[in-house]
Formats: sequence, C-alpha cells, structure tokens
Amino acid sequence: MLLKSYKFLAVLLLFFISGCVSYNIQPQRPNELGLDTSYKDKVFSIDCTGDEFGSKKYVDQTCRTYIAEFAYNNGYNYFTILDKDDNQQTSMRVYATRTSVSAYSTQEYSKYYLFILINDNEINNYNNYYIVADYYTKDTYKSKRRRDIIDERISKSKKYER
Repeated sequence: MLLKSYKFLAVLLLFFISGCVSYNIQPQRPNELGLDTSYKDKVFSIDCTGDEFGSKKYVDQTCRTYIAEFAYNNGYNYFTILDKDDNQQTSMRVYATRTSVSAYSTQEYSKYYLFILINDNEINNYNNYYIVADYYTKDTYKSKRRRDIIDERISKSKKYER
C-alpha cells in the first residue's frame, strides 16, 4: 500500500512539473543598442528556459506570454521583438533502481528575446508587432490555467505585419 502511495505522489509531482519554463526579464540601455533616448525604460530582454518536458514551441509561446504579461503590467498594449536567439541543449540523465540502471537523453530549449514595449500612438513606427491581448489578459488568467492558455495560443499564434 505504501508503494502505491509513493507511485501516486511521483506521478502527481511529474504532472505539476511537466513543461515548466523559467524566465528572467532585464532592462536594456537603448544607447548601447544604437537606439535614441526616447526608448529609455522601454527596451528589455528576456531569457526563457524550459525543462526537458517542454517542447521548443511551448517554450517560445510561454516566453511571448511572459513578455505580454510584463507589457500589460507596465501599461502597454503592444510589443515588438528586435532580436531573438534559440538554444537547444542535450543532456544525459541516469535513472537507477536496485536492479537496473537506465540512461536517456533529454532536450532542453531556451529562448532569448530583445523587445520594445509600444504605446498605441507608436504602433505605426514598427513593421511588425504583437498585441498584448492576444497573449495575456487579467480576466483570462482568472478562469483558466496558464498551461491551457499557452496551449491554445500555440495553435493560433499571431504576428501583425505591415
């Protein structure tokens, strides 16, 4: 009976940690990027790293959702991406029991974006942009789990181009 409880807890734990993405947003200095001072407090970078359970597309979509949430919380309705970088890392994992040892490889994806927050009156200055509401709204997150919302957005990702 105790063994079944441990198996149940292990499965439950796996369910909660599957597809996790961690992120870090940092402000950037516009003058170091060749931008004028009007971009002060509007240029940021984000690093998103997924665990071995998150697909590349999931990490990408989650990263954009975090950007949209950040933009929303700072009073912006749009953002544009200036630069991006993908990274994929393969690592070996070992699983050992009393009777056997198994080795398997995992894929971990990370995403880096350099982005600008955009106001309504600045939208005509950019060739492509993302609408924050396509990725994040306060009301949506009250009624659904973040994972469900991101999965929906993967299927209908939008980028607006002129």
